[in-house]
Amino acid sequence: MAVSEAVRSARKLPGGPEPAERRLAGRLWFPVSLVLIIIGWEVGVRVTQVNSVLVPTPLSVVQALWRGLAQTGPASFYPHFWRTLQEVLLGFGGGVVIGLLLGGLVALSPTAQAIIRPYIVMIEAVPKIAIAPLMVVWLGFGMESKVALAVLVTFFPIFVNTVSGMRSVPAERLELMRSLKAGKALTVRMVIVPSALPFIFAGLEIAAVYAVIAAIVSEFVSGQMGLGVLILQANFRLDIATVFAILILLGLMGIGMTKLIELARKRIIFWDGN
Repeated sequence: MAVSEAVRSARKLPGGPEPAERRLAGRLWFPVSLVLIIIGWEVGVRVTQVNSVLVPTPLSVVQALWRGLAQTGPASFYPHFWRTLQEVLLGFGGGVVIGLLLGGLVALSPTAQAIIRPYIVMIEAVPKIAIAPLMVVWLGFGMESKVALAVLVTFFPIFVNTVSGMRSVPAERLELMRSLKAGKALTVRMVIVPSALPFIFAGLEIAAVYAVIAAIVSEFVSGQMGLGVLILQANFRLDIATVFAILILLGLMGIGMTKLIELARKRIIFWDGN
């Protein structure tokens, strides 16, 4: 009992709260700040009496969100949300696979680096919005062109983080594997890949956000369905409250993907405290 008390006392920060209390306080910061922002938004719109066409109130945004979620049929948010989510997930998955393969190849082979890296840097330097019309010409107005653009946008952060992670292995670990006469395949599997995983997961979080952006941009360019198309339609009607409502859905999509990656990171690289 005395040992337990000593451990709990040791975990206290000097003059600070208990760890559980600090975790609870950390979790409350976001909802409290969100409520304050919404209150400030509502008060600001009412006090300044700004035109609701330009800046809707939070209440009108919630009503627009509810209308889109409550109704059924083509005008509902659901089919458009599902189409955008499919584009995001397929583009994200394709970008992850290509980024990991090319990143691993470049990290392990100087020859591959000399051949592949200049092309990748050149492709990344081209603004993706300029490539979107080409995707439409080559792949059509369907989902394929949106997925292809999402793949192009998402694979680069995965590629860069994979190369950086696989080359940041501490020299003493590699020396230990050499002293144990371990082959290259075993060294990659036991040392290089585990050391690169924190970098790769950081790249995954960036790529998830990029995938959402790429899907919406491609829908702006040539979409027939999706949340990007709904945003354009609402914008043409000057229905800014609906635009805000769709932006909330996109934000939730990005947060959901990031949280799933975070959960996977905690389970797979549990030794990494960051």
